[in-house]
Amino acid sequence: MDNKVWEFISQDEDLKSDLAGKLAISPFLAALLINRGIGNAREGETFLNPTFNNLSDPFDLPGMEAAAARVGEALKNKEPILVYGDYDADGVTATALLTLFLREAGMPVFTYIPHRIDEGYGLHFNPLREAKKNSGVGLVISVDCGIGAADVVAQAKEINLDLIITDHHLPSGQVPQGVPLVNPHLGREEKFKSLSGVGVAFELVRAVALSQKGNRPNFSEDQVGIDYLDLVATGTIADLSPLRGESRILTHQGLEILRRAPRPAFREIFRQAGIKPGRVDTQTVGWVLGPRINAAGRLSTADVALQLFLTESESERAASAEMLEQGNRKRQRLGQKALEAACREIEEQNLDERSIIIMGNEDWHPGVVGIVAGKIVDRYHRPAIIFGITPHLAKGSGRSIPGFHLFEAVQSCRALLISFGGHQKAVGVGVLPERLDEFRCAMEVLAEKSLKVEELEARIKIDAQIELSDLTPDLIREIETLAPYGQENPAPILASFGLEVQRYSRVVGKNHLKLWLKQGQVFRQAIYFGMAKLQPSLPAGFLVDVAYVPKMSGEDGINCVELEIKSLRESIGQTGG
Repeated sequence: MDNKVWEFISQDEDLKSDLAGKLAISPFLAALLINRGIGNAREGETFLNPTFNNLSDPFDLPGMEAAAARVGEALKNKEPILVYGDYDADGVTATALLTLFLREAGMPVFTYIPHRIDEGYGLHFNPLREAKKNSGVGLVISVDCGIGAADVVAQAKEINLDLIITDHHLPSGQVPQGVPLVNPHLGREEKFKSLSGVGVAFELVRAVALSQKGNRPNFSEDQVGIDYLDLVATGTIADLSPLRGESRILTHQGLEILRRAPRPAFREIFRQAGIKPGRVDTQTVGWVLGPRINAAGRLSTADVALQLFLTESESERAASAEMLEQGNRKRQRLGQKALEAACREIEEQNLDERSIIIMGNEDWHPGVVGIVAGKIVDRYHRPAIIFGITPHLAKGSGRSIPGFHLFEAVQSCRALLISFGGHQKAVGVGVLPERLDEFRCAMEVLAEKSLKVEELEARIKIDAQIELSDLTPDLIREIETLAPYGQENPAPILASFGLEVQRYSRVVGKNHLKLWLKQGQVFRQAIYFGMAKLQPSLPAGFLVDVAYVPKMSGEDGINCVELEIKSLRESIGQTGG
């Protein structure tokens, strides 16, 4: 069928009983919490109640005291500020958030986002110098970048330009000196390490606002910044940041705001994409909002996306949203073309037999290689770094699998690189074209030593086995208290054995398989996205085991139970109804 290895998560029965009793929840929900790393009732209570009042003190972040004080000084003196961001959805939302906050405080504020192709990622000195010269900027605040820009920070200090670095990327090499560094990875608090770039920017806004109001001791009772959480949720989900700790609370609250769509920019995107805001979830952000915001920075300039959030003109907003819509369609075409070419090359040269896939092409746009890398990882279950190659530079983007720390591997090859950055699961890399083969060989050696054979097999972790008769709307509503789902908090996957395929099964959409399954006297409909090719091997009466995410389907979300299949295999011996 789909050849995935099924792994059932083992249970600690004593802990399950303890959590169920102390939290007044069912043993089933307690088991799902344990599967997500919840080890005691206090953690479980916070996880199940991701409310604004459960946010941590922003001053617990390293560098926050100095950063908030410096921004406060700028506010007092009406000092021009430059917000310097990044061209992806995380960076754009972070730039928009901080700019809007400073504007509302009456500050003269300017923005700068580098061009992905012409300048590349990170802080660059020339824009800082020009901002000081032309606009009188005395303070630059980076968002979603800067932790590796020690040289640029030193240059800025030489022209008496102050900087605050806010970032969430892992530090590599020497970090900037003599400036506030607000980065959760420089501290010990695990709850902050899930923050995205926009999440760190939000914490800075909270800290500054609370300092200005003089009520820092009561931070947990004050909903400072809550109106910005739609931006935080969007950037966090789009950047694939872990939805645990502080990020879980921010995303949960942000999605509630997104569903009301008070921000005109989001309303315009929803209108043009044909999305009903009231049903927005992490999938909507990941598949609709994130790609459209990202498309601007991938193919041209992220300023288009940024202005969508900053403009007060309805006509400009509509024009910007239309440009994002068209850019996303172009991105999809370029990405699909590159993916098809990459897969042909992988299969013709048996590259999927290697522990890591590294490849590049002059015809692949550097703005879509990250998307291609992600799809290759999904298809072949190998870490992948895909390059768009120009005469003078190969720009690559990588994605990884569990068990392989991609950032550390790339960092060990830094002598071969012009630039690099990222984290455990995703990296960006710049290398001279003539050194690409050398980099590939070095990374293959590292992957070969690090990854075991079983880690290169596609696996699916299953939370529990269940009978279809027990899969009720009430149970699904209980399961959904674990949302929002995403990185490090996946939607629970259940398994049911011995289901009989019914004769109504058919292909729907472009490439999806719609099934009706029976166990005993219970029928359930199911959908397997992208797996229409399985239909000929699933005749009526065939018995299957299915691993799936249970959902409520229908126009109002309450009509019937549906199984979103994640893996399907021939039944290993159980009988149908």
